[in-house]
Amino acid sequence: MKSRKTLINVTVSSIYQIVTIICGLITPRLLLMAFGSTYYGAFSSVGQFLGIISALSMGIPGASRLELYKLLSISDNEGISKVVKATQKYSKKVSVIIIFYAALLCLLYPYISNSDLLFAENAIIIVIVALGLFIEYFFGMAYYNVIDADQKQYIRFALRIFATIANTLVVVLLIRLGYNVFTVKLASSMVFAITPFFVYLYVKNTYHIDNSVETDMSVIPERKNVLIHAISAFVYEHVDVFVLTIFLDVKYVAIYTIYHTIIHYLRLLLEIFTGDLESVFGTLWANKERDRVDSLFSGYETFSFMFICVVFSCAGLLIMPFVALYTAGVHDINYYHVDIGILIVLSEALYCIRDPYRILIQATGSYEQTKVGVIMEAATNAILSVVLTAYLGFNGVLVGTVVSTLITIIQFSWFSDVKLLNRKYVIFFKRLIWTVITMALVVGVCSALKLGNVERINNWGNWILDGLGVFLISASMTVISTIIFYRKDLYVILDKVKVALFAQNKS
Repeated sequence: MKSRKTLINVTVSSIYQIVTIICGLITPRLLLMAFGSTYYGAFSSVGQFLGIISALSMGIPGASRLELYKLLSISDNEGISKVVKATQKYSKKVSVIIIFYAALLCLLYPYISNSDLLFAENAIIIVIVALGLFIEYFFGMAYYNVIDADQKQYIRFALRIFATIANTLVVVLLIRLGYNVFTVKLASSMVFAITPFFVYLYVKNTYHIDNSVETDMSVIPERKNVLIHAISAFVYEHVDVFVLTIFLDVKYVAIYTIYHTIIHYLRLLLEIFTGDLESVFGTLWANKERDRVDSLFSGYETFSFMFICVVFSCAGLLIMPFVALYTAGVHDINYYHVDIGILIVLSEALYCIRDPYRILIQATGSYEQTKVGVIMEAATNAILSVVLTAYLGFNGVLVGTVVSTLITIIQFSWFSDVKLLNRKYVIFFKRLIWTVITMALVVGVCSALKLGNVERINNWGNWILDGLGVFLISASMTVISTIIFYRKDLYVILDKVKVALFAQNKS
């Protein structure tokens, strides 16, 4: 039944990611055209500043999910209730902190950001963003972990599909009716509050959470080690916008957000197929099924590198004509920057290279053994972003992200290969070299055919045609290369797909 559950997760996740990409490309352009780069950048910046709250979660979500893998595998309802209650108690404390932090930010943000918005406008933006975050933590944090650990991510994805479509419709309607940016964004926050509220109700009723159990944080023993990883993830996701907000105009945050959003959606495409693999690996590891972990991970690793070859080759060739078309009509700042496009594509490709090893480390609970590397990543990212921005401007934050991600890739891949899978580390470098050479060949062929040429792509029809050509070449060359060098792993991938589709009782 595990494979059937995985198929459901993949199917619903696929629909969700496609909906997210489509809606996520519609709403930013509408907001930019209606309200300009300053308001768009301010909301993005405030979202990142309030996102610092994620560091206060102290690693609780990841640590509790790790315990739930074990408890769900043996149907320990009392243990599940204790973990959920401990997590919920802490998340309520974080929810209260959000209120006080938002109030403090209302006073400080106008002095640390570079924008011409009024004090009251900044305060309203902060309150709107904080409200959505408060609901997410108060209702969602403890309960998302249960359905994720039980491989029922499809529930969360289904709710988010509804919320994402509803949000886009609300934004379109309110903008056409002439409402201001604050009303539009407040309505948007309320729409997204649907997901955590219904997940809360589902978990409470389905898993029979016993609220009478004693609250004991010791049931989440790994929380301190997970904290370090959570802080590193926080730095990765937020430091760029922090630095841009403080040192440059808030309009540059809008530029960063547009590029990052476009490329981030490519990472979401990967999560269509890998979204529940942490719970799969976590369950197999808890049950000491090491051989199955080795076989499944090897196939997953090859699939991830194939994905990177295909998708990021396309991204490197097509991002600049896309940005040119997407921001046409927005004239308050120039959005066309080739250097930014290249660096953001590179940083997201490196993130996806790191991802299989990160997932395996989290699934096996190897937080303490890898904490030194993530500390180095966070420190390098923060220091380089600040220092290099003084010399390189906008590009400084992106170079900092690229260098720090390389540090984590080296550590995570080495630990996964040598310590967890007991295989030679040279395997990783062979995959990396294979990926670089395959992508270089794809880019070379497409460039020779002049696919992705900005000068001749002057409408969306041309971009789609070029994109189709680039994708077909990239996919064909990657598959051929995989058959030559990683045929065995390709068989594993195809076998898992066949089992999920046709063998309901196999796993």
